[in-house]
Amino acid sequence: MFESKYRVVSIGIAAENKALDTHILPVVPIEMFPLVNGEVMESLEEVDVSGLNQKDIEYTVKIKTTSTLTCEWMPHGSNRVTSPDVRRGERLLIWQYADSDKYYWSPMGMDDDLRRLETVIYAWSATPEIDADLNLTENMYSLEVSTHGKHLTLHTTRADGEPFEYTMQLNTEAGIFFLTDQDGNSIQLDSANRVIKSKNSDESEITINKTKIYAYAKDEIKAKTDDYMEATAGGDITAVAGGSMHVTVDGDFNQHVKGNYNLKVDGAENKSVGAAGVHQYGGAMSVLAGGPVALDGTGVDIMSGLAGPASPAAPAGPKGGGGETPPPPEPEEPEEPSDPDELPEEYSLENTEEIRAKAGRHAALDGPSEIDKTPTEYPEDTKPSAFTGDAKTVSDRENTEKPSGFISCTTQVGSSIDYDLLLGLTDFTIGLLSTQAVFSHNVVAQGGLSTQEIVCNMQGLAEKILQPLTDEFGGFDINSGFRKGSGTSQHNKGQAVDIQNPSWSLDKYTEVAEWIADNLPCDQLILEHGNSIWIHVSFDATKTTQRGQLLTMLNGNYEPGLKNYYA
Repeated sequence: MFESKYRVVSIGIAAENKALDTHILPVVPIEMFPLVNGEVMESLEEVDVSGLNQKDIEYTVKIKTTSTLTCEWMPHGSNRVTSPDVRRGERLLIWQYADSDKYYWSPMGMDDDLRRLETVIYAWSATPEIDADLNLTENMYSLEVSTHGKHLTLHTTRADGEPFEYTMQLNTEAGIFFLTDQDGNSIQLDSANRVIKSKNSDESEITINKTKIYAYAKDEIKAKTDDYMEATAGGDITAVAGGSMHVTVDGDFNQHVKGNYNLKVDGAENKSVGAAGVHQYGGAMSVLAGGPVALDGTGVDIMSGLAGPASPAAPAGPKGGGGETPPPPEPEEPEEPSDPDELPEEYSLENTEEIRAKAGRHAALDGPSEIDKTPTEYPEDTKPSAFTGDAKTVSDRENTEKPSGFISCTTQVGSSIDYDLLLGLTDFTIGLLSTQAVFSHNVVAQGGLSTQEIVCNMQGLAEKILQPLTDEFGGFDINSGFRKGSGTSQHNKGQAVDIQNPSWSLDKYTEVAEWIADNLPCDQLILEHGNSIWIHVSFDATKTTQRGQLLTMLNGNYEPGLKNYYA
């Protein structure tokens, strides 16, 4: 039987760690030199050799000897391009062809636990050309895994007509993953800097950089959803268009601006409204025009209402704005402050315990989970029946008018009121100020106000008073909000609430009332005393300046200032 002359001649041991850039390794053939002992490593020894030459003359020479064989890696037909990174002491097979002096090595796989850092490259031919010289970068797919370089790299070519060439690398040392093609289209993940970046060869780009997102496209960016889309910014939003800007809304379009609203149009402004329109201002309105001002209609009426004091109707001029312009009406005297809030029948001293027992059912957000619902009683001999000057605490706050700005009403209701509808941008619903108050009332049109106007008043009260108060002190009970009735109380307009929190101490009511007077644009603030104590506070959304009126009520009698008779 024919036997190959390519054979294993010995088991060997690697004499040193193989270098990265070579397949050559010195190996100690332990079967050929069984007497080798000690630590296995490549070493040269210099020895004296003596003898007689052909003329029988004695000689002595020095020669260098080694116990290792220089061997080259034998791949055994795999697609591996790099030789294994064996280390000194690893057992190997030594191969020899016939009696040649060329030796080869291959791993036995018995000492892989000696391995440390490794670099392994596999490659696969990607060209059908018979005469092609295989090259890793031009006509082969390759995969490199290197714990030396701390990366994993996959590369493809276009040697067989592929339209694109890709390189994908995971760089564990830098914390970066990227995928790119030959045209420069790329995706990159930079874990160290918390950046995700996608970019194409046309320079279109989306970058997520920590807390910022950047998107760029030379021609067009579109965002579309079949359901809901929201854009919220805690700071500014800037929209700049070099051409036209179009907004189409199939339903309602609501805008709420808490500060000033500035609109500048370099060209003409055109508005077309298919139905009736209302412009409501909390203060004065000025119209400035460089040319004539024309009002075109079958009649032009300037009427009073929520917008401010009444003005005499202006006679309608000829169609197209011709005719004389009527003189402006004479300014009216400012409206006298209304009487203090009326004490409703339901707040009579006999039923205060009922109020306190109901308290806590409708506390605003993050209010106390456990509240003491025990009524606060005061002995008859210590409870003042009239203002005798013996208040326990007297605040030095005085009535001060405060600007409150214009409230843009965004809470729109129809013929049927949704009592779960939030009032503007607050945590308060319509119901919390009406049907869910301790003394419950449905919102109805009354006093010349529509339900929509009353709800707008409630929104102003919630935004300017109740929400800031909740943010500062937590939850409280709304004993009474909107009330049905024909009196002059601001409750009847949706402009006032009575609040109470049974967990507050008596001194706390003074603190809360003084904080409201110092920090909020209240129209009227009353520290009210009965069998218990509560705070009445109001806000007039139809005005841009609030009265800041401070009062104390004791058993149905009123006096100026904030005084706590029970603290």
